[in-house]
Amino acid sequence: VWPIRLEGAPAELTRGIVRHSNIHTSATSVIQTDDLEVFARCQEGMQAHRPEWIYLGRGFGREEPGPDPGVVSGPGSWEHPFRAQFRYWRRLMSSVGE
Repeated sequence: VWPIRLEGAPAELTRGIVRHSNIHTSATSVIQTDDLEVFARCQEGMQAHRPEWIYLGRGFGREEPGPDPGVVSGPGSWEHPFRAQFRYWRRLMSSVGE
């Protein structure tokens, strides 16, 4: 991670950017350190000779109605939140679902 320095920006802004970068990427950060672990494990898994075990459709088609209209629910290991996010994004970016 590299902090940026905007040409002509006040020195205080640059100090704030560097400070935020140091906090975000420090060894004790709860933001970056767990991401790096996930990235490393993903890269290790992708080196497998047979990556068929990487399945990103857990719970697809098996969601249950949630507490509110249009909301679906399922076990925490299912990926329905991701699918809902992509459905919503598609709706925002197009006329699909209108």
